[in-house]
Amino acid sequence: MLRLYSAKLEATTLKSITSSADSIAGWIFPRVAKDSFGLKSSQEVFRRIQTLTSKNGTIPYWEDLMEDLAISEETREILSDVSSGVIESKREAHMIVKRLDSYRKARTFFSLQKIISTKLKADSVDLDAMEEDVADYLTRLRHRSSLEDFTTSFGGKNFDKKSLLAVLNQSKNEFIPTGFRAFDSVNQGVPRESAFILAGTTGSGKSMLAINLAINQARIGAKISLTSLEMSLLENNRRILSCLTAIPLSQINRAHEMDRATKKMLIDGWKNFHNQVKNNGGRFDVISPDEDVTIEEQFTRLRSRGYDNNIVDYMGLLKGMDGDDQWRALGSAARYAKIYTRADKSTATLLAQLSEEGKIRYSKMVQEHASLMWTWQTPDESGIITVKQPKARNLRAFDFPLQMDYSTMRVNDVDVSQLVQEKSKPKLNRYREKPKQVATRRSSNESKEEYQL
Repeated sequence: MLRLYSAKLEATTLKSITSSADSIAGWIFPRVAKDSFGLKSSQEVFRRIQTLTSKNGTIPYWEDLMEDLAISEETREILSDVSSGVIESKREAHMIVKRLDSYRKARTFFSLQKIISTKLKADSVDLDAMEEDVADYLTRLRHRSSLEDFTTSFGGKNFDKKSLLAVLNQSKNEFIPTGFRAFDSVNQGVPRESAFILAGTTGSGKSMLAINLAINQARIGAKISLTSLEMSLLENNRRILSCLTAIPLSQINRAHEMDRATKKMLIDGWKNFHNQVKNNGGRFDVISPDEDVTIEEQFTRLRSRGYDNNIVDYMGLLKGMDGDDQWRALGSAARYAKIYTRADKSTATLLAQLSEEGKIRYSKMVQEHASLMWTWQTPDESGIITVKQPKARNLRAFDFPLQMDYSTMRVNDVDVSQLVQEKSKPKLNRYREKPKQVATRRSSNESKEEYQL
C-alpha cells in the first residue's frame, strides 16, 4: 500500500524549522502548513510553533518545544524517539518541502477515493454533489500557497528580490488580449486576476460581444468558458457559426432550407476554428446549465478545468439575484469572482445590464469590485458603439469605437479613416487621434532580455 506519511521526514522538517540557520528555517516555515503533516503529533507541534512565533516574534528552539507543557507528553515522546537530522542547505530545504507536498497529495487522493467509494456503495448517489467534492479536492492539490507567496516585503531581514524580478521579467501572459486592436494596442489586454464587467443597455449586443471576445481569445491559445444563462446551446452555436463564417444568422436559423454548398461552408468554418484553437493550445467551451446556479456553484464546477477566462452571460440571471436585496447579491457575486481569479491567475468576465442613464442596474457594488469595466449604449444607425471605461484599474481608460454587425453576429474594430469620411468633423474629434500607446512592443533583442539582480 502507498505510504501516506514519513515520520522521519516530518520530524526533520520540524527540527529544521526550529534548529537550522535562520536563512533555512525562514525559507521552510512559510512554505508548509498543518496539512503538510500526516501525523497528529507533527500537526500538534507545528501548530505550537505557529502560536509561539506569532506571540514572541521568533521561532522557538527544538529543545524548548520538547519541554513545552502545552504539547502533550505523548507527542513529545514520539518525536524524541524519531531519529532525524537538520537541514543545512537551501537545496535540501527545497527537496524536503517538495517531498512533504508529495505525501500531502497522496493523502488527498486517498481521502478522495474513500469518499467516492463510500458514496458509490450507497443506495442513492448525488452525482452533482460528488462532482463538487472532487473539484474541491483537485483545487486543494493545485492551489497550495503560503503567506509568502502573496506578500511583498520591504525593510525585512532579506531583500525581496523575487518580487522585484516578477515586475521586471513580467510575462506577456499576464494579459489576455481581447482581439480588439483599439483596446489591446494601449492596454495589452485584460489583466489576469481581475473581474471584467461588460455592461450594455437592453438590445445593445452584450451576448454578441461576449461570443466575439471568447472566439478571439480562444484563437490565440487561451482556455475560455462561456456560461450562457439566457440562451440554449443550440442558440449559442448558431450565433458562433454565423460569427465564424459571416453567413447571416437568419439563414442559419433556417438550416433545413440550406443548399449543400452553404452547409459545407458552415462545416468548414466549424472545423477550421476547432483546429486553429487546438493547434494554438486553446479551448472554448460553451455551457448552458439546465438549472439555476449561483456563481459559487458554477465556478466550483469549472475550477478543475484550468480556464484562463470564465465568462458569465449574464449576472442578473444567476440564482439568488431576484430578491429584494438584489443589489447586495450582485455586489457579492462580483466580489466572489474577483477572489476566485486570484486562486488560479484567471479572469472572470461578467455581463451586466446597464440602465439608459449609463449605470449598472441595482448595484454600484459591481463596479467597485471590478478591475476593468466596459459600458456602452445601443448602437447608432451605422452599428457603431462607443465603449467607455468607467473602471480601468492600473490601465489607461479611454473611449473607443466598435462595429456591431447583428446580421452575422460579428464585432469588429472600426476603420477610423473611413469613419472620418462618413461623419462630420465635430463628431469625429474623439476618434481622429489614436490613443497614445503606453505599452509598446520590445525589439527582437529586447524581447529575449531578462533582468538579473
